[in-house]
Amino acid sequence: RNHFLTCSASPIVNPYGKMVGILDITGDYRSHQHHTMALVSIAVQMIEARLFAMQFPNEVIVSFHPDAHYLGSLSEGKLAFSASGEFIAGNSAAKQLLAFQSDYGASFAEMFDIPFEQLLLRAKQQIHPILQTRAASGKVVYLQVQQSHASSIIMPGSGAIHQTERSKPSLVTPSVKTSGSRNVLLEDLAHGDERVEAAITKARKILGRDIPVLIQGESGTGKEWLANAIHNSGPRAHAPFVAVNCASIPEGLIESELFGYEEGAFTGAKRKGATGKIQQAHGGTLFLDEIGDMPLTLQARLLRVLQERAVVPLGAAKAVPVDVMIICATNHKIRDQVANGEFREDLYYRINGLTIMLPSLRDRSDIAQLAQRIAVSEANCGEKVTISAEVMALFTQHPWPGNIRQLSNVLRAAQALTDPGCQITRDCLPDDFLDEITPKPTQSVGISTQNQSFPLNSNASLDDMEALAIQRAIEAHSGNISAAARQLGISRNTLYRKMKADQS
Repeated sequence: RNHFLTCSASPIVNPYGKMVGILDITGDYRSHQHHTMALVSIAVQMIEARLFAMQFPNEVIVSFHPDAHYLGSLSEGKLAFSASGEFIAGNSAAKQLLAFQSDYGASFAEMFDIPFEQLLLRAKQQIHPILQTRAASGKVVYLQVQQSHASSIIMPGSGAIHQTERSKPSLVTPSVKTSGSRNVLLEDLAHGDERVEAAITKARKILGRDIPVLIQGESGTGKEWLANAIHNSGPRAHAPFVAVNCASIPEGLIESELFGYEEGAFTGAKRKGATGKIQQAHGGTLFLDEIGDMPLTLQARLLRVLQERAVVPLGAAKAVPVDVMIICATNHKIRDQVANGEFREDLYYRINGLTIMLPSLRDRSDIAQLAQRIAVSEANCGEKVTISAEVMALFTQHPWPGNIRQLSNVLRAAQALTDPGCQITRDCLPDDFLDEITPKPTQSVGISTQNQSFPLNSNASLDDMEALAIQRAIEAHSGNISAAARQLGISRNTLYRKMKADQS
């Protein structure tokens, strides 16, 4: 008799990994909505976060994530430590991010590179400090002591507890970033490239003016860095910076995420409703990343918000006034999307108050300066970082299909392979990075083996010609055996065998 019902359920786990309950939404299958399961999952994450906070009211709670933007979100990892740095418990996200099982009695020093005392000191000195470090696995992560616990920390050698009234833990929904998430300013982005300098000059001239900005460029060129810098450099710097990735939110949830909803707006809606991202950005900046991937149905609603400066949450009868600066970013050619009917023309002209084009990394003249700055930011606190001239030369030759994001990943991996205090050399670079470098063809005349030629000698044997071809291929790829083998059309093992035979 219950066949007409449909259920969406998720287990609730306590901080020690034990299932303590199940949250279920049951209703008539004929009125089932596809986003109900997502709402259940989000609600369970919020319950588990609250359970974690209630379980450890006086312990040191450390939040972390590989992406600093997700600190404060439901996807962040949470770890509870004693005042001396002894591990007590971690939420499910922490266990997934660090790939560890409950190891009670372990220390903070066994999990992260940064000293526990330094983390506590920064939490006492600064509001919401974010520290970059490496986990035991070598992965770069960003740490933050939960502010409600920062005032209850016993500093080593102090012999006293300085405690104030704790505030309730903040449960921020995913994809929301405040103005403190990245403190970069416009001048911090200048490294000497003329096109980037021109983009910064344009951005600086519209600070404080009601002009929407559209940032265009390839994926990984730093569009979000620029958006955050515009926010932090203007009069809205102390207000929220709310970023929404229009491509990452499921289409069934993006409307409620952007506009919010009232209680009872749909099956599974939270009591008292929820505030949307647009309202959360009131007084500050709303950054719509990947705007080109926003569904057409929502483009019309967004256009209305921009025109009327008001938002109507789902299920609400009245519009709520909002004051936001709009910054959009995309790696698509919006004009082409407009021509193909994939993007509304009226919305395009509404968001295109000022278009700023960011150049790809391969076209920038400041790669060396940018690489050095990234290397320093990726280094452990106080560690000196230098990059060899050979590596810098390779950086200028590389096509960089992943742009700045790829450069950051390459340097992160290289530093993990470099001994502390030593220079980053070619041997520390990932093989796939070296494989992407296109060798320049030589100007010598003779017999060609794919892209490499060698001098013709009528007295040379076939083995001599083969040995010379191998030598030329290896030289052309600066010693990269994998790339040389591909050029010659043989496997790497075969190439090693032939090289060994030539040496003998």
